Amino acid sequence: MRSNITLKQTETDIEVNKQLAKRERSERLPKISLFAAEHLDGPITIEVPVLDNNFNYWYVGVNVSYNFSALFKNARKLKQAKLNVRRAQETHELAQEQVENTVQASYTDFLTAFTELKTQEKNVQLANENYSVTSNRYRNDLALLTDMLDAGNTKLSADI
Repeated sequence: MRSNITLKQTETDIEVNKQLAKRERSERLPKISLFAAEHLDGPITIEVPVLDNNFNYWYVGVNVSYNFSALFKNARKLKQAKLNVRRAQETHELAQEQVENTVQASYTDFLTAFTELKTQEKNVQLANENYSVTSNRYRNDLALLTDMLDAGNTKLSADI
């Protein structure tokens, strides 16, 4: 049951929908970024005479941004993402139930086939016994030729 492709697909679908819901929730969080840079300015060429001043700047910063509209606009998307996760879970449960039903039906067919095999084996045994009894009666002139033919036909159809 673990190797069923439908179950694997539905499990993957659940994980994808969970990741999409997680992404929608992350839209409500502030975005934080760090940056650092270095800038070298060469000589100042707009002055006459040209000034040979070289400046090197180093700076570090933190950028924090928050989308306030996400509080209002993102609620519907988040609810839809949660519904998609729930739908994927229900689809998985349905697929799992179908696989279990198929396995149960196959097991029942398997047991039925064994019962039919035992019945057929018993049928062959009884047909052989009937043929031997009828053959013995025919040799002793206690049965008719038609009885012998009927026993032979019964034995033949049981063997087939």
